[in-house]
Amino acid sequence: MPIFHKFQFFKNKNNYLVLEVIRAFFFYSMVGLFYLSGIILILMVTSHDAIINLPIIKDRFYGLASMALIRQVPSLLLGFALLVCGRAIGNRSAKAFFPTLIFLSAAVLYTIFFYRSFAPTVVLILLVILLWLSRPNLYRRQLIISHEDGFLDGLIWSFLSLSYFILGYTNLVDSHHQSRISLEEHFSVPSFHWWLMGLLTLVLIAISSTVLILFLKHLRVEIGQPFDKERFEQIIKKGDHHYTGLAYLQDKRIWYYQAQGQDQIALQFRAQGDKLLVMGDFFGYRNYFDEALEAFMSEADLYNYHPVFYEVSEQEVMAIHDHGFDFIKLGEEGIVTSTQFSLSGKKKQNLRSVSNQVEKAGYVFSVLKPPYSKELITSLKVISDEWLAGRKEMGFSLGFFDDFYLSHSDIAILRSREGEIVAFATIEKSDTEKMLSVDLMRYLNKAPKGVMDALFIRLINHAKLEGFDFFNMGMCPLSNVGKNRFSFFNEKMGYLLYQYGSQIYSFDGLRHYKQKFAHKWVPYYIAYPKQCLFLFVILALVQVSYRQK
Repeated sequence: MPIFHKFQFFKNKNNYLVLEVIRAFFFYSMVGLFYLSGIILILMVTSHDAIINLPIIKDRFYGLASMALIRQVPSLLLGFALLVCGRAIGNRSAKAFFPTLIFLSAAVLYTIFFYRSFAPTVVLILLVILLWLSRPNLYRRQLIISHEDGFLDGLIWSFLSLSYFILGYTNLVDSHHQSRISLEEHFSVPSFHWWLMGLLTLVLIAISSTVLILFLKHLRVEIGQPFDKERFEQIIKKGDHHYTGLAYLQDKRIWYYQAQGQDQIALQFRAQGDKLLVMGDFFGYRNYFDEALEAFMSEADLYNYHPVFYEVSEQEVMAIHDHGFDFIKLGEEGIVTSTQFSLSGKKKQNLRSVSNQVEKAGYVFSVLKPPYSKELITSLKVISDEWLAGRKEMGFSLGFFDDFYLSHSDIAILRSREGEIVAFATIEKSDTEKMLSVDLMRYLNKAPKGVMDALFIRLINHAKLEGFDFFNMGMCPLSNVGKNRFSFFNEKMGYLLYQYGSQIYSFDGLRHYKQKFAHKWVPYYIAYPKQCLFLFVILALVQVSYRQK
């Protein structure tokens, strides 16, 4: 609040944190008062004698339908409007300032005329003052109601609607039905007609509130840029990682950080509600990471988004944590040092046997490079469809069968002696990490036994021949997550799922399989804002994973 800057104490930079704490206290106290005032206006509509203050209304119009229009409708309208405005102000929406000021002013006038007590009027006047002082804090350019906020508000609205229904119906009062409790001290409604009018009013209020919310939301502003092949390929020349190739799916936007008028570093993400789901680490010039992270956070905050960083490295997650984010370990990726990989020795006997059997059966491994013919893509699509067996493909953090996506990666194939392709795998490269990895690996039902082992063995050898030091076996979800006594609660839940969720997904089996190849395991994390519930973060990730483009 600007008023604090007039005091010498707050001009000292060392006391900046104290000023921020005081600002936050006053701001969130104001938001709480918005909700309290709205709730009071809504519930007090069921207490007629305690509210009606105008003798002419009380004497002449009591019990008539016009009374409901005079008393109930404004109270309910203003009450729910203050709840909506409280949410918008709590989200620091600049657009909400003037509508909120108008509703507050109307509420002040309403309570002056209809309330015997001046306490509600005083609270509302205080809200007007706090709102005016807090105007500099309303900087966000759009309103996005998060799933967390929507869930909380839904509970409040449901409680208020249910309370109105129950309190009104159980305390009906008319000439033939005596009040069950004192009118002056408890909630009551003078007639069924009055209560029914109020119920219909709730429907109108819901419509009005929806219109107000849509007005405050207006048009959604997206940050970042749609995928642009040329611009993207220019920046990955400055630095990449094994997830950057997922951008060719074209299901994500690219956010670029510029310095000296040029793109220096970037990230790929997809919006889901209020959340920006970032896939993997930043890519480009790593020297600009700190500035880019700060700029991305600031731009996301300006437009009321909450970034979520998915499958990020340990190095980046600690920097993100310094910005007020919680993090949880997702699992580990198995890494093979290609130069050290060998099939010799007793431990590799099974792999060696499988590889030899596939070779003796006449199957030939080769790696193709784009461009690809339509005939090849068609034959690969047949393999993919048979492998999927009707299952829906996922996206976002995993590749899906797409012509454009396949045309930007090398493809490893396994042909039978007759020349038929029975299996294929798409290859992702990272020159910065000196690493090869596999995304899609699919095969026909008639492919030889151990086809995956055979493909991985040949792909690792291919990485060695191409000069790549490492081969990435991919993620093992929940691997080594939550095993320690002092692990986070969410991580312990992940550990239980890892141990006992084999009927849902073979977590332990996947780790055991990849352990046949991997020389080391690298942890990856998910980082999310503290104000976001982890359950809603996971739901957002599931939604984008099953929604392609």
